[in-house]
Amino acid sequence: MQKVNAKAISSQRFYQMNLQKPYTIAEGLDLWFKNYACKNLKDDTIETYRYVRKRAVKAYPVIESIELDDLQSIEFQQVLDSLVNDYDLAKSSVRQVRCLYLKMYRYAKKYKFCTVNPIPDTEVLLTAREKRVLGLSLSEQKIVERIVEHLPFWRRSAVIFLLHTGLRRSELINLKWSDWLVEEDFVIIRESKTEKGIRAVPLSNYIKTLLYLIKFMNRRKNNEYIFCDLKGNRLTPGKLQYTFKLIKKSSYVQTVGPHILRHTFASRMVERGINLKALADIMGHEDPAFTAKTYANLDREYLKNEFKRCVDIDMKEAL
Repeated sequence: MQKVNAKAISSQRFYQMNLQKPYTIAEGLDLWFKNYACKNLKDDTIETYRYVRKRAVKAYPVIESIELDDLQSIEFQQVLDSLVNDYDLAKSSVRQVRCLYLKMYRYAKKYKFCTVNPIPDTEVLLTAREKRVLGLSLSEQKIVERIVEHLPFWRRSAVIFLLHTGLRRSELINLKWSDWLVEEDFVIIRESKTEKGIRAVPLSNYIKTLLYLIKFMNRRKNNEYIFCDLKGNRLTPGKLQYTFKLIKKSSYVQTVGPHILRHTFASRMVERGINLKALADIMGHEDPAFTAKTYANLDREYLKNEFKRCVDIDMKEAL
């Protein structure tokens, strides 16, 4: 007797159901998030795409009411152009909007929610500005460090760790006690946005001491994750975001967050003369040139001192 494949029958019925009515873009996105994104993408990526979805609606409020098969390439191109010309979004941000719709349409076409995919015929304007994220200057960093001293320990420790290791937000949140190689002075990053991101990050004596202190403070909470809140619950993106909101309220620093601290870490390392290949490995990058170009933003005071040092050497040689 032939074995019945229940899963195949269920899928077939699902596809037939999809053909009974036209789907709007809003419904297509909802299905993509529910049936694909939530099962295949990391929480941070899903959160980014949800924010990206709102950006598209802001630029073109009626877009999600359009039926999937009715959206024209030229219409979506106007949405992308508007994000550049009217909202001054950077090229990478507009590219994210296009990427979300491209993924959703591929999914919709595969499962027969629609018959056409208009997104491949669109492109991001060449005139879109390049996004430039700058780390904190040395003076701004000192301001943030002073403010952080007045935060609860569990909030303070997360910010300090980010500033002195260059970890991404998701890497910090996913860090477990089993990832800390105590004898070797490393933490192992096992969950990252890229394969290169799976790496060993060295720890300074300052951060080692911080980890011992966190372990002591949380000794009765028995949590496998290093960073927890006051009740011993694992740190969440929302709680970390609120921590930086508190910092912004108390300082003159306009933009500060996990990614800014990552850039700050790279800048301070370059100023101290670190080997660029070593820095790229610590940051989880393939190309040291990318690390230097994108992440290293040298402090003005450092540049001035370096210039004077070189000029002084030239003057001494001339004399």
